[in-house]
Order: sequence, then C-alpha cells, then structure tokens
Amino acid sequence: MHARVDLAKGGYGLMATGVEARVAAVFVHGFYGHPEKTWLQFQTLMDTVGSSDILSWWATYDAYFYSYDSTRQIGPNTADLLDFIHAVFPVPNWSNIRADGIEELARRYDSLVLIGHSEGAVMIRSAILRHIQASAQERSARLPRKDMLDAHLRLFAPALWGALITGWKGVLLRSPILGDLLESCLYYSPAYQQLTRNSPFLNEVRQRTIELAKKHPGIRALRAKNVFGAVDTCVCMEALETDPPAVYEPECTHASICKPRGDYLMPLAFVRHEDETTVAVAS
Repeated sequence: MHARVDLAKGGYGLMATGVEARVAAVFVHGFYGHPEKTWLQFQTLMDTVGSSDILSWWATYDAYFYSYDSTRQIGPNTADLLDFIHAVFPVPNWSNIRADGIEELARRYDSLVLIGHSEGAVMIRSAILRHIQASAQERSARLPRKDMLDAHLRLFAPALWGALITGWKGVLLRSPILGDLLESCLYYSPAYQQLTRNSPFLNEVRQRTIELAKKHPGIRALRAKNVFGAVDTCVCMEALETDPPAVYEPECTHASICKPRGDYLMPLAFVRHEDETTVAVAS
C-alpha cells in the first residue's frame, strides 16, 4: 500500500508502506496538464492491481507526482525539475521538497524512473542534458552526480518532435472568433512556442541527445522507451534514432495513453524500471 504526502507547489508523493521502497518514480505531466488528472488512475491501481502477482513490484516503488507551471519557458522549468530530482534521488531531502511530517522516514533508492507525458517528456530529456553539462563543467573536488545517468526513462506521447494543430484544435483555430482567442492564449505561452514543430529548442534537445547517446552508449538515461496513442492528434509520433522503436497503442489518444484502467494496464507495466518490461493484460 501507499500513503499520500503533499509536496511543494501542489505536487504529492505516494510512499510505499509495509516494505522498504527501493525505486523512486518521478511523474512529470505535460502542457496544461495536472499532477493528479494527467495520471488517473495510477494513484489507486498501483495498490489495487499492484497487489497481484503481475504487478507486485509496485509495492517497492515510491511515486512522486511533480507539479509545475507548464506555460513558462521550458528552460527554467527544467532547472526546477532537475533540482527536485536531485532532492529525491538517491536519498530524499524531505525539507527541500517540503514533504512535511515524514522527516524520520529513511529512504535510499537503488533505481530511478523518470516518467513524462508530452511536454513533461521534453523536460525530462532536457534535464538529462543539463545534468550532463553541469557534471562536465565541474572542476572542484566534488564528484559529479552519476546516479541520475542510470535513470530509466519512460515517456508517454513525448512532444520531442513538436505539436500538431489538427482535429478540433485545428477547427477552433480556423474559426473567426474562437480561433483568435485560442491563438492568443497559445501565442502568449512561451512553452507552447517552444513545442512547435520547427522549434529550435526541440531541435537542439534532439540533436544533443542523439550525439551524446552515440558517444556514450553506456549511459542509460540518454535512451528512452516511448509509447504513443495510435490516434494521437496532438504531437508528432516518433522515437529518436538512438531509442528503441516507439510503441503505438491502438485506440489511445494523447490524453488517454497515460491513464491506466482496470481493462488497460499497459501504463502501469510500462513504467517498470527493469528493461524487460511486459505489458499486463487484465483478466
């Protein structure tokens, strides 16, 4: 079972009880996402279904649902996310993440899983690059933090190739009145501008990640497992050439791909930190 703990800026953690947690799983929502709504029903199914033999490993996971203002520029949001990850892994600093009431809870994690949806996936990949850059520039006696480079990346509908304006969003943008309002909202969102298909920011993240992955094949955090909903109309769907081939889930949308249900357990199995991830099938 897991007990809920409130964290800074509206985030929260679900902390394993009864056993010693060995894995930290950090969930990062996407553009206009929410630390609760984006991930429904991870919060309940990790216990109700996780008690089964199929997903029993969930009992050793602490889940951190990160919250941030997704309309800000991705750069400062990435810096904040990286600070949060460093405060969680490998030994949580409860005061830094404002986890009140659990100061005496002892944790030292063996593994880290970074789970992102849409913009959150872009932030995670950008955070890995920022971490590598900072480590390479260190010249003091303090050793670079290498633990994060062993992180397992599990990305739902990552927006790394940019956003699409299709479907109902495209219709609204072409409408005389609503189109102006929606375009205005998007225009004034720095993050959305950085998530467009021809974004120099996304191009830089892709190129640097691929270059480093080829140069350092042993760094796990430079390679991600990516899953998309086959009927996603919000983002371009493809993995980087240095990632495993992307998986496409039939009948799933951009929003539903990361929301497990009793008859759709793939998201719960997909985030497993072990590389031999198997998709659970509801009985």
